Amino acid sequence: PASPAADNPFAGWNPDGDTAPAATPAPVTTAETQTETAPAPVEPAAAEPVAAAPAAEPASPAADNPFAGWNPDGDTAPAATPAPEAPASAEPETAPAAPEVAQAEPVAAAEPAPAAPVAKPATPAADNPFDGWNPDGDETPAASPAPAAPLASPAGQTGFAVAVASVPAVAPAAVSPSSATETEAATAEPFTAENNGAAEPAAAPQPKSSRKKDMVSRTLFIAVASYASAVTIALIMSLLSQGAASTHQLESLPDVVPKSDADGNVLYQLVPEDAVLPSGHELKLGETRRFGNLEVTVVKVTRGPLQFTHYSGSGQTREPSAPVLQLWLKFRNVSSDQSFMPLGRTLVFKRGAVQPGSMLQRSNNFVYAAKNEPKAGEVVLLYDHVIHGDWDLKGQDVDRVLKPGESLTTFLPASEEGTDRLTGEIVWRVHLRKGYNPTTRNGVTTLVDVHFHRSQVQG
Repeated sequence: PASPAADNPFAGWNPDGDTAPAATPAPVTTAETQTETAPAPVEPAAAEPVAAAPAAEPASPAADNPFAGWNPDGDTAPAATPAPEAPASAEPETAPAAPEVAQAEPVAAAEPAPAAPVAKPATPAADNPFDGWNPDGDETPAASPAPAAPLASPAGQTGFAVAVASVPAVAPAAVSPSSATETEAATAEPFTAENNGAAEPAAAPQPKSSRKKDMVSRTLFIAVASYASAVTIALIMSLLSQGAASTHQLESLPDVVPKSDADGNVLYQLVPEDAVLPSGHELKLGETRRFGNLEVTVVKVTRGPLQFTHYSGSGQTREPSAPVLQLWLKFRNVSSDQSFMPLGRTLVFKRGAVQPGSMLQRSNNFVYAAKNEPKAGEVVLLYDHVIHGDWDLKGQDVDRVLKPGESLTTFLPASEEGTDRLTGEIVWRVHLRKGYNPTTRNGVTTLVDVHFHRSQVQG
């Protein structure tokens, strides 16, 4: 209203908050009408607290508390005492109550208090019936948010300002000594998920994390230890295999007592024809290599007939053989204390049957074409010479014993049959003696392959 009556503080006040005047236009009314309309707004002023009656009433409000039954949420529950007090407060002196609204602003500033939900007073203070009371039903006390809402109402409405002027009395109740202490505690330690009174559960993951780290460490240790063990085993096996390679089973044939049959005859030990020889046991023409106490040099390969001499030296003669291949070797005893026979008739000319009752024979000395795999019965054996007979091969001297430092050049003859089919690269396997065992005095032998081409054969 443009000019409300001076003697009516509620003139132009609308309890619904509308800006339009609730009564009839001021110019039409008389003084009596204004006098009659003045009480009319008083009843809506009394009805405002009725609309603001709380739904949740305190269990036992104090009898001398004018706010007993007051609900800031605006529920429709009736309020008993606020209606009579409205006319009493409608005196002209109530205008200074408006500054109290400005004092009530700190109540709105006290809104951070709800941010400390840690405080849940078990027993409210006895001297304050509203201590710990929360109209919203929350577990934490609400200091003054409900009265703060009316403070935002339009300024200049004196009746409304008077109605809420006494509301700040609730604010001190919300900041009671007990709650202040709890508020300080909440300020010192904010209420978060980490310190929600559950410090012990929060610390629980640390041992779990520690156990997990320990488990990872143990797993890593086991993995590293297993890897180290595997590498160690592999290294040991590698060393053993290298040692085995350096001491091939054919490097030095076993020094054992020769096997004999029932009649005491020594049995001949045969090595498979396709056996792989140790490294370094392959020689070519002109090469020299040491095996044990014996130095071996491949001199030449010739082809020609064999000459014979009688062991008695009586001058008897025998017809020469057909032309055969002859491998010439030079042996030198490089030991300092051993005298031994590099070859010997038995070692060179000994043969054995492929199987009992078979006409096919085998030997550790034979010749074969490199393009063909050596097989029993298909290789060319040495000349079939009688081990114990009256005739010796002229110039062979196969039974000679070499003293330390002595040398011998001799030959090994191939068979008369089968040499014509040997073409291209040829391999000659030789079974020789490289010394003897100082303890048992048994000879130690080995095998050597000599490689040459057919075109290198002399004669």
